[in-house]
Amino acid sequence: MGLLLVEAPHSVSLDAVMTALWSEEKPPRNARTAVHIHMARLRRILCDVQCGSEKIITTKRSSYQIDSSEVKIDLRLYKEACQSAQIARSKGETTLEEWHLTRAVELWNGDLLEDVPLGTDYDDRRRLLREWHLDVLERLWEIRIEQGASAQAVMLLRRLLASYPLRENAWCLLMTALMRDGRSAEAVSAFNAAREIFTEQLGIGPGMRLQSLFQEVLTA
Repeated sequence: MGLLLVEAPHSVSLDAVMTALWSEEKPPRNARTAVHIHMARLRRILCDVQCGSEKIITTKRSSYQIDSSEVKIDLRLYKEACQSAQIARSKGETTLEEWHLTRAVELWNGDLLEDVPLGTDYDDRRRLLREWHLDVLERLWEIRIEQGASAQAVMLLRRLLASYPLRENAWCLLMTALMRDGRSAEAVSAFNAAREIFTEQLGIGPGMRLQSLFQEVLTA
């Protein structure tokens, strides 16, 4: 089912479903029949729990398609919230932008099908969506720092950087939040930590934004 939801509104070939189900293993002799039975069960489950129509999954030319208009797909809702946030930002409506970003963050329940080994193509999509989500988080906390929530931002940005230490924008936000919270010494420590990580892992120093923030701390 996860494969159908990810590809919605596009159809998924029977061969692709078989590959996802059995991965590198050899499919059983009656694999096609097994897939048909599996899809029939999914139709009944979806009909019972949400949709009221067994046509939610249709079969066309040895492929399957889920009617995404009949199912609340969190990924679609997440994208819609992000798009609404971008529109609000373009209009200078920061409060509305924050509302939509908060909604998007609430919808995020981890990487795309993180427990399903679907192969390289889907690994790339997971990575791209994760990068997108990190951008969303950083923009949300940029707004909240501007609104005065610096102390809370420090805690959450440090948690983010513990998992993704090469996010330079997150380091900039952390330094900004620390400075606005009156913690200049910690801002200097954050810069030194970022410099060490970038040097060790990338072989380069901090970018211009981090360096400018560092100079701002020193002259404050």
